[in-house]
Amino acid sequence: MSEESSVEEEWTEKKHKEEGLIVQQEQNDKRCATYTFNNEDHTLGNLLRTVLSGHSDVEFVGYSIPHPSESKMNLRLQTITHDTNDVLNEGLRTVQNLVKTLRASFVEAVKVSQK
Repeated sequence: MSEESSVEEEWTEKKHKEEGLIVQQEQNDKRCATYTFNNEDHTLGNLLRTVLSGHSDVEFVGYSIPHPSESKMNLRLQTITHDTNDVLNEGLRTVQNLVKTLRASFVEAVKVSQK
């Protein structure tokens, strides 16, 4: 058995087709994971990278688009002590709150401009 295949066996892969998300996380170390977001691109990738890089427990965060013709975005996340799933959930909640605030500001500006 090659070293590469033994490393691959240490990873668990959970597919959530309804959410378009594939989670690859080591079984014995929840501080490191790769998330593949289907039907996403640089818009979400850069936003999540920016938000997560400000988290105090994040050691590394980066994203990539494997190929321009594929609508996939890979996010790599490594934390110091916390489970990456928890940190990603916090980041997604932060993004959601930013969007709510931005939308409220936009709606208010449209109301003001129509007066």
